[in-house]
Parts: sequence; structure tokens; C-alpha cells
Amino acid sequence: MAVGYGSDGTSIATNIGMPVEKAKAMVANLLKGMPGMAAFKKRTIKFLKQNGYIIIHPMTGHRVYWPEWSEWKAEESRMDRTFWNNYTMFHKGTGDDIEKLVRRHNKKSHDWFGKNVLNYPIQGGSALVLKEAAANLFQWIVKNGYFGTVLFCVFVHDEICIEFPKELTDLMSSKIKEIMEKAAGKFYKKIPIPAEPSAGDYWIH
Repeated sequence: MAVGYGSDGTSIATNIGMPVEKAKAMVANLLKGMPGMAAFKKRTIKFLKQNGYIIIHPMTGHRVYWPEWSEWKAEESRMDRTFWNNYTMFHKGTGDDIEKLVRRHNKKSHDWFGKNVLNYPIQGGSALVLKEAAANLFQWIVKNGYFGTVLFCVFVHDEICIEFPKELTDLMSSKIKEIMEKAAGKFYKKIPIPAEPSAGDYWIH
């Protein structure tokens, strides 16, 4: 999960208390074992370098722009083979201004290439599904005479929290599952994405 949200292993190491290098090796092995994810990441990085934005979902055209892309692109174009040869011979490891420039340049690209090329399509796609499901659920509520009886409370990540009388528990659990799975199927067709309704006297999260 952490890899899908852009972790290179650092946050994994912090959260479960393991050495950073071991966590990074785990991430590398995961990507090696999931060539589709690795290939998608590679394609998205290439597209981002060329265009300065990430496509969240091709069906809708939603995208997110890299604010510093123009600056990064101009800097990248100046770092030709001669620059890197000189850097390796005279600047690498010295801590001088050229090395600081390279570090800043690499950090900018790492933040976007490493953290965002998987994160934005996953979380942005999830937001599209949630909005679609919420709109369809609201229309169903109005159409079936439950306006004012079934109440929207809050949206959290990929959850819709609603309130309703206890006698509607079975109906609403079934209906919200149906509507959310149908919304997911509209945007992601290769594999089904299940929804799991939970009903209780308080917000179950």
C-alpha cells in the first residue's frame, strides 16, 4: 500500500521500525515482482518529464501539474554530458555550489518522480469514484423518497458516511455497496473493486 502511495521505503522503515536500506530493498523487490506497476511508473515518469503533468485518469482527462516543471526542465536541458563529466571530475563530493545545485535538482525530481507518479493516479482516481458514487446515491435517495431520511454526514478518503433509521439498514447497506461498486466499474474495468458497507451506532472507520 505504501509503495502505491509513493513511498520509497523511508516511511515504511519509520512505521515498522526497520533499517531504511532494508525497507528500500523490500520496495525494489516488490516493484520487481510487480512489473506492471513498475512499467506504469516508468511510463508516467517519462510523460511527466516531457509534459510537466500527471494524468489522473485518461477517461476524464483530470491532471495535476508539477509547479516547478518549467524551471526543472530548463535546468535539466543545461545538464548535458559535458556538465556531468565536469561534475564527476571536479565537483562531486566537494559540497560546492555545483554539487548543491545537483542535489536540489535531484530532490525536485525525486519528490515528483518518486512520490507522486503513483500517488496521484491512485488517490485522484479514488476521488473520481467517490464523487460518482455520491452523486448517484443522492439521486437514488431523492428518486425513492428518502430525501431528509437518509442523511449524508461526511466523506473521508474512499468512504461515504450516512445516517438513516435502523429499519433501513439492510436496504441501505445493499444499495450503497451496489452504487459504489458500479461507480468503480465505470472507471476501472479490468478487475472488480469491492465495497464493504458497515452499519453501527457510531462512525466505524
